Amino acid sequence: ETSIAGPVNAQARRGNVVFQAQAYLTEHCAEIVDYEALAESLGVPYRTFRHFFTAICGVPPHRYQLLMRIERAKRLLESSNTPVARIASSLGFRSAWHFAHFFQREIGCSAMQYRQLRRTKGYQPMESGPE
Repeated sequence: ETSIAGPVNAQARRGNVVFQAQAYLTEHCAEIVDYEALAESLGVPYRTFRHFFTAICGVPPHRYQLLMRIERAKRLLESSNTPVARIASSLGFRSAWHFAHFFQREIGCSAMQYRQLRRTKGYQPMESGPE
């Protein structure tokens, strides 16, 4: 008699590894992450971790982290008057140029254009930004 417990347990394990990795990357999105060390801490080889993560999330871990940074940048641009260079730095980008490059590539406009567009749609920024 064949049991489905093996495949179900393996699938649950993959999901748990990815869930834990997502939680870690969300909490540490502004930091430099050693993905091999993260995989090791989750008890799987890096190639297996990358495969699980990409299969479940649709993007590899480094891209997931970049997209998390961009999403946080969008929220800061919408809700504060924090200078773009300071937002870039607070989110772990190597430089304002690096941030501008990725923001433009992912969103299709510059960070300043994004802020301007969001403000014309009725968003009211807070006065303080990230520390």
